Amino acid sequence: MTGTPDISVRLRDVRRLLKKTLREVADDTGITDSHYSFMEKGKRKATERTIKVICSIYGINERWLRTGEGEPFAAPATKENRSVEELALLEKFRRFPPNLQKATLAFCDSILESLDAV
Repeated sequence: MTGTPDISVRLRDVRRLLKKTLREVADDTGITDSHYSFMEKGKRKATERTIKVICSIYGINERWLRTGEGEPFAAPATKENRSVEELALLEKFRRFPPNLQKATLAFCDSILESLDAV
């Protein structure tokens, strides 16, 4: 799977490597199953937030997802290689109710999209 030419193919590869359905990916990431399906088909662009979320949740190598270079899976994230700030933020986010998690992700997505436009 290394070296595949398009991120849409690698997004499909991620789901298949993990043996996940579109619904399971949607539940895990907050990305709707239809949106993920459109990204897999190349009909929608993967945003910065989407790439970061997928890599973070599933331990995917971001360089591989973006370019096809390297191995699909990154070194596992551990408490030792995460900053104190990142761990605190993740713990707080996990305590949010699902609707607030979704709203927070949407807010972050809009910020990242505006940064991408600059």
